[in-house]
Amino acid sequence: MEDLPLQSMWRSPEIVSVRKDLSCTCKSYKHSGWVCSHVIAYLHLLDKLNIERALETIPMRGPPGRRESTRGGLNRDSACDVDRLIEVFAKDPGRALKWSVVEEFEVLDDGVAVPDRRIGQVSACRLSPHDGVYIWTASFVDGGRTEYKGEELVHAIRRARDMSASV
Repeated sequence: MEDLPLQSMWRSPEIVSVRKDLSCTCKSYKHSGWVCSHVIAYLHLLDKLNIERALETIPMRGPPGRRESTRGGLNRDSACDVDRLIEVFAKDPGRALKWSVVEEFEVLDDGVAVPDRRIGQVSACRLSPHDGVYIWTASFVDGGRTEYKGEELVHAIRRARDMSASV
């Protein structure tokens, strides 16, 4: 069987004409010299280019920069890992300021104890003169304040993250 000869849809003079006439003034075109999205859209509107068909043959480009290194199965990468946060807050106690926390408590509803939660924000940090540990104060919208030590604070932060509150 004989191979079909490859023929482009456009001839070389047409390509040069389009590049000259449809050069764009956008930043993308000026920096790269490639045909920008504005020109592609214009050609699609003139029925000179079928974007859907062109996208079928164009390979996807990956994000810029280095590829992520592969990690072993035993590495923890959670930003809210309990041990990691305790270590971070012990080394730099101010990092916890303005983080969201959730306090759980029970309220009586017709004589039945119902679990409830309130969302607050870490507003202060101090070193306890008695224990020698840091104590963080969280302020809540209703005016309440609660003090947390290291692990208690981390669990309150994790509850906020689990509720999808902005941490």
